[in-house]
Amino acid sequence: MEEILEQMEKEELEKEKLSESISNYNQNVNYLPGFVKGLLGNEKLHIYITHLDGTKSEYASITENGVIVEGNTWLDQDSNGIHDIWQKQGIKPTMALYIDEKAIVEIINAEDPFAAFKQAWGSGIRYEGLTFASKVKKFFLDIGVKIAGLF
Repeated sequence: MEEILEQMEKEELEKEKLSESISNYNQNVNYLPGFVKGLLGNEKLHIYITHLDGTKSEYASITENGVIVEGNTWLDQDSNGIHDIWQKQGIKPTMALYIDEKAIVEIINAEDPFAAFKQAWGSGIRYEGLTFASKVKKFFLDIGVKIAGLF
């Protein structure tokens, strides 16, 4: 019984943390460079986060015009690569986003956040297109980041 209560407390804390993160992101989305909003515009995201303490979390998020309109802890009990709630709704992820929390902290604290983002792109922050359209987005974004890196 004690283990069940501990698990419930852990899940509740995770939900609170996710809700706070979504709120913070949505409140600050207009400060992001335009291409980031374009990249995350209207997607079904499977998000992998490596936290500062080394722990890892997975989330499911749906964005509209760059704003997160739905977010949940990723559940995939049958291990088929589709979030269980989405599977019931016929939704498949369009993009996988990999984020190292350390990179985000460095970007937030950087004197030049865009330069910090360019440095983190491909290592601390990266994504994988899971549909043809998101693969095309990634291709052009990668070119754009490389070009921006020349300046």
